[in-house]
Amino acid sequence: INHPRCVFVKAADEDNGLPYIVMELMTGRTLKDLSQESGPLPINKAIQVIMDVLDGLEEAHAHGMIHRDIK
Repeated sequence: INHPRCVFVKAADEDNGLPYIVMELMTGRTLKDLSQESGPLPINKAIQVIMDVLDGLEEAHAHGMIHRDIK
């Protein structure tokens, strides 16, 4: 997937029967960081964040992928 709301997966494999993936490192602050620093997001900002997440998930689903660990 090449999409601004999705991280690039560099590898997916198994090691001793345990699956793993290697993804690009995303820099910056997390939603947890933002909420701890400033409290709850204003409703308009929260809606925009959720819409961005949904945009990335829609792209993944369009490629037949299901994401089980949304961050």
